[in-house]
Amino acid sequence: MKNMKKIAALGMSAVMVAGMMAGCGSSGNETTSAAAETTAPETTAAPESSSEEAISAVDIFTDETSYMITNVNSTNVLEANSGEIADQWYDFGGIECRWYLKPAGDGSYYLINRMNEKRVAAVGTEDGTQVALEEPKDSAAERWFIEDAGDGSYTFCNAENKMYLSIEHDGDGNGNVAVQNKEKTASSTWTIEESRYQGEPEQPDGDPTGEASVALVRQELIAPNLIELAFDRDVKYATNTETYQVTVNGKDVTEFTIPCYFDNILSIRLPESIGDPENASIQVKICNQYVRDEKDNYLEDGKTYEVSWNPYYTKSYTSECGITIKGCDLVKDSTLKYAADVTDIMASKHPEIAEALVAAGADIALYPAEQNIYYIPEEREFYSPDALGVEGFGGTVELPTTALAAANVERDREHAMYPDTNVMAHEFGHAFHLIGIKTADPALFDEIDATYEKVVLQEDKWANSYAGSNRDEYFGQLAALWFNGQAETQTWNGVLGPVNTRDELKEYDPESYALLEKIFPADKYFASPWAKEDTVDNFDINGNPRN
Repeated sequence: MKNMKKIAALGMSAVMVAGMMAGCGSSGNETTSAAAETTAPETTAAPESSSEEAISAVDIFTDETSYMITNVNSTNVLEANSGEIADQWYDFGGIECRWYLKPAGDGSYYLINRMNEKRVAAVGTEDGTQVALEEPKDSAAERWFIEDAGDGSYTFCNAENKMYLSIEHDGDGNGNVAVQNKEKTASSTWTIEESRYQGEPEQPDGDPTGEASVALVRQELIAPNLIELAFDRDVKYATNTETYQVTVNGKDVTEFTIPCYFDNILSIRLPESIGDPENASIQVKICNQYVRDEKDNYLEDGKTYEVSWNPYYTKSYTSECGITIKGCDLVKDSTLKYAADVTDIMASKHPEIAEALVAAGADIALYPAEQNIYYIPEEREFYSPDALGVEGFGGTVELPTTALAAANVERDREHAMYPDTNVMAHEFGHAFHLIGIKTADPALFDEIDATYEKVVLQEDKWANSYAGSNRDEYFGQLAALWFNGQAETQTWNGVLGPVNTRDELKEYDPESYALLEKIFPADKYFASPWAKEDTVDNFDINGNPRN
């Protein structure tokens, strides 16, 4: 249940066309261009012993293309987790897993994330120091020389400190953070492959050979800025903005986007919310014959469709602490109420944190078992067919809505994907941490960082677990664990382990327990089905069976 946002994107190979010699960390004044080639250029092998020596840097990428950067050791991709941390994750296709490589003019590159346009930057000169994601400064710390390491792989050497981009502890798990090392390690080599999804409109080749039999069966405004079109069958080429002319209250909308198409429904995101959606006049005109089915039948062009107001969210419940829980008709009222009670318990020790969440527009959206998380209007941009197993997304400052499966809140074992993990405590824990605590109590926010660095990075607690992957997931996992809402495994398996209750947390990691005790109530648990007594605890903290 990662706290990150996703969009459909598929990655394939890049074409290697040219090479450049450069000294890592130099100004680039001594570089010489190599002849253009159709394959990766031949280069002098980089020294294994010291990054002080010149390396063979390449200059073959463009900031007009987005790339996925995959760690050879782990096979995971570089991503911007929550927009704040550079780490590795499996390639779910999200824009935070895609990077622009902007030439700096000296043979080096800026690594720019597609989601927020932040840059990867080196920090200091110590081995194992986590790299930063920062706003553009055009500094040497933001520049990286890309070295051809052979076999289609590369290394990134920082122009300022001459250190290599690597993964913490050479780990291969989801969430292991990106760090810098003076020497190359097992995780210092990367592949750079062009993303097939470049944000370019899809369009077919030539005129359709079939009939105008494809039909639109529903045209609705489901949120003040989101139009949903439903087709009568699965179609291709539906996401080209050239296909649609959108008119709102007599004015053409020229800057809309199409975030996704799935389950035969297309989303059109308007640049601004409509102030009075119920009484607005909205039309969508079909402008070409691009939309087609597998038999090349097409959606007739020239037709104009009236769009009616039919909001996705039809019910809501506001907790005592002010957090609104919302859902569609298929979500039970009792589920909304239970979720509200959870927020009240989590915020009971610090009402000022809840106030900060409310002020930031934080809320919780529940989707029913009949849908997936991308039906949530706020999550449409982040649809990924490879991540349909996601059951929750935590709220962030940029997107303060926490999205959750109603089935998990209900602990519906027939429909919940993770019935032994309280996804709400984890994901709302992200919002509590990244919005509420960060805003209301910056000192406490810094204490979370410090505790994470001490117990995880220095003492190696939570090794081989999701909690140990990065600061954000450390807090999310422990928030669920505090309320006995964590699944259990006998051994640490990269995600979970034998520590899954509040009492075991106190025994295993007393410093993290003391931290969580400052944040959440020590005398409260959730009601059934996520009550303390509902938790299965078969193993002690060492993995020994209790019976």
